[in-house]
Amino acid sequence: MRYDVLNKLKEKSVKAVAKAGKDDTSKYLPLWMHLCDTAGVMGKLYDERLSAHERKLFTEAIGSSDKAKQIFELVGLMHDFGKASSIFQATILSNIPDYRRFPVQLLKSSSYEHSEKSHHTWLGMLLLMAQGFSENICSVIGAHHGLILNGKELRNQKTAASKIDQPCFGLAKLKDEWNQIWMDLAQEILNVAGFESPENIPQLDVHLLMLLSGILVEADWIASNEEYFPLISVSSDGYVGDYPKRIEEGWQKLSFPKAWKNRSPLKTISDFEKLFGFDPNDMQSEVLKVCNQIQEPGLMIIEAPMGIGKTEAALTAADIYSAKSGCNGVFFGQPTQATANGLFPRFLTWTQKESDSAQLIVKMMHGGAGFNKDYQELPVGTSRINDDGKQHSIFLHEWMQGRKQGILSDFVIGTVDQAFMSVLKHRHLMLRHAGLAGKVVIIDEVHAYDSYMNVYFDRMLLWLGLYRVPVILLSATLPIKRRKEMIQSYLQGVNRDSKLKLESISEATKHSYPAILWTDANQVYSANQIMSISEKEVSIEKAEVQDWSEVGTRISQILKTELVDGGCAGVVVNTVGRAQQVAKDLIEAFPDHEVILVHSRFTASDRALLEKKLIQKVGKKSKPGQRNRVIVVGTQVIEQSLDIDFDFLITELAPIDLLLQRIGRLHRHIREWRPLGLLKPKCTVIVGTNNTLDPSTKRIYEPYIQKKTQEILPERISIPNQIPVLVNEVYKEFCVEGTKTGVKEFEDMVLAEDKSRVKAAAHLLGSSLSKLQRKHGLSGLMDKGDDIDVDDAATNSVRDIDPVISCLLLTTNDIGEIYPVGQTECDKCSVESKPLSSVEEIAAQKISLPASLPFEKGVQEIKAQMRQSKIKALDAFKYELFLMMDKNNQIEVAGYLLEYSKIFGLTARKVADENKK
Repeated sequence: MRYDVLNKLKEKSVKAVAKAGKDDTSKYLPLWMHLCDTAGVMGKLYDERLSAHERKLFTEAIGSSDKAKQIFELVGLMHDFGKASSIFQATILSNIPDYRRFPVQLLKSSSYEHSEKSHHTWLGMLLLMAQGFSENICSVIGAHHGLILNGKELRNQKTAASKIDQPCFGLAKLKDEWNQIWMDLAQEILNVAGFESPENIPQLDVHLLMLLSGILVEADWIASNEEYFPLISVSSDGYVGDYPKRIEEGWQKLSFPKAWKNRSPLKTISDFEKLFGFDPNDMQSEVLKVCNQIQEPGLMIIEAPMGIGKTEAALTAADIYSAKSGCNGVFFGQPTQATANGLFPRFLTWTQKESDSAQLIVKMMHGGAGFNKDYQELPVGTSRINDDGKQHSIFLHEWMQGRKQGILSDFVIGTVDQAFMSVLKHRHLMLRHAGLAGKVVIIDEVHAYDSYMNVYFDRMLLWLGLYRVPVILLSATLPIKRRKEMIQSYLQGVNRDSKLKLESISEATKHSYPAILWTDANQVYSANQIMSISEKEVSIEKAEVQDWSEVGTRISQILKTELVDGGCAGVVVNTVGRAQQVAKDLIEAFPDHEVILVHSRFTASDRALLEKKLIQKVGKKSKPGQRNRVIVVGTQVIEQSLDIDFDFLITELAPIDLLLQRIGRLHRHIREWRPLGLLKPKCTVIVGTNNTLDPSTKRIYEPYIQKKTQEILPERISIPNQIPVLVNEVYKEFCVEGTKTGVKEFEDMVLAEDKSRVKAAAHLLGSSLSKLQRKHGLSGLMDKGDDIDVDDAATNSVRDIDPVISCLLLTTNDIGEIYPVGQTECDKCSVESKPLSSVEEIAAQKISLPASLPFEKGVQEIKAQMRQSKIKALDAFKYELFLMMDKNNQIEVAGYLLEYSKIFGLTARKVADENKK
């Protein structure tokens, strides 16, 4: 940026105002200063925060790093051009009555035609295009408040000039005077940025415009922060001599650490051992070798059973890929908040070792992050000093604590929603692009997402491919079709070709299991037989039930036979309600056994205690005396994250991949002792008579997939060798010949998937691969979709789920004292006055109510109850709902009787049903 010509920019900005003090009418900021501040921050971000990978993207497109930086500074200077308009100046000057130096006559603010197209973002696009700037670069200016505007109607300089109307110039007689102001200001902006004319500004591909737009939003927010860039007195016009010192001082106050560079990536087994504290297994060694051989890091898929170190393999790949690609951070996406929380300590330990004394900003991104104890213990501050008065290599930056800035941190862990939302049409989505384009992206449990979420998944992969972001996907197992779809999406982005078809995709996906698959440039490769896993042959027996309400009785009969010699058993069912009923039946049937129930409808504190108990009773290190006469009843939570080991397993029918996940908990570890009748792994699958399906399960899993699973389920399964065979048999393309499963179920499934894809596409960001799109820049990419501006709503939009009520459970005693439902009176903690150390105790009582409970009616009744009880919550909980239960831990909400117990969790019964008893 040419600070030597700022005098001209100041002069031609004709004393226009950019900002006014919110509470102090004696303070303001001239337009020329805010433009310079923002351009200066853009330059700083380019030099010190952009990854080498991102700089390379821009340098290759523009020709040199210096020219790329010029573009960054140029859009900073251009971004608020629309504030040089009659309507904006009239509006803002009404807030600073003592400022009277603006030389052009203005109307009263109420006299202007106010609309979406009188906002300064639209006016900036309009006026700059009228000055000869292309729609390509102007689309970034129109998007700098988070919404991508559609400037296609402006088309060219002549058309844009014809659309300049009353909000721009106010009085018609002043149009020529304003035209001169715009022409002069545009030319001085070009001069300061080092361009001769608009024609010299290079045209950028759409993905680079999106990334540039996100960085501009970041720079504008920083430059608008009065703590870093203070306002000045209305008596002053600002001093050119303050620059560039003002930029340096503002940047120093912000105090971002410089972009991380991985200077010592893993190369040997010894390096791996130093980083993780143990030697790599065969699979991890193969990842280490492959990643060091790859020339152009791209997409990697690691498929292996749970428990053999996929996480460490992914972090190994991320370490090497970051060094090879020049990425400056990692995003690790998990399917749920619970899995993100569980992984966080390991992720943090790895990040600390990766920092190598450099300073790194970390972030946990999901709705419950503020209540995670490990996360909250991290220091908050800047790279200079933190809230404890010390410098730390790992910290939370104070500026990035906002709900939208967090993705810009260096090392981020959260739910996959945070990444999927980069392709959801919602306000400030470009910040997510700025947060992901310079990172290695890891997504875990990729088999866990449905057809609706996969629409966002695939579009995200396409955009990450456009940015050539290294992506690592982890899965227990994947159908060949799904594997191809993900590779195809990513390589379409890399090659910018929506019709790309590669033969190597088909060949590489025909591999054994476990396996690694990866791309290098345009080629797809795979490594087969990457580790030796001892085969486990599991006997499968189907047990039929005619009446699904009697499942508990049938399970009791089976367990009485199988546990005759003792041991432990796992019972996995598909719904919380079924799990609660089965647990009650088993408690009655097995008074001499310990029955442990685990599902998602316990408070976090009780769930943690239950999981700790499970690890003790049936975990890897459990002893025969601890395991004996233990029955664990659970839902899908058992198949996801717990390292537990059953002597015998009963499971309801589920899709084959999930069924295999459940079977993975059977004889998981080698033991010296198991019951005589259970020396070999045995699993009973509960199915309906005559292939009928449980009505409650139909809402969760596709009937066709369930029936196909039941049809192909053999009497014996060899694990892991048969895993890919069985999965692909169920998910392969439908063939009428030789199948027992009906055509109707398949057609219903295809129809349901099509509906899901159409529903998801309504809010899906465009692909940007059209050659015509480059001319229009970002214009139109957010058309035909609603503006989603609330994070919760946006999260719901990348998951096809009905809204559920989340609240904190409270209870009361006889004298009216209030305390969390998980506490007893002797250790109760007030919600109104609580030391910070106990915030987690209250937060741990958060729970989701059953989806069957009417959402709107439920929220209304809970809020009414809160007003009546006059609860005064801490600031940490000011946006939370509190559910006040009576001394018996019961309450009626929206026609349901809710009851909480430490044994069964939260149960819900319709009041009408309850009255019949």
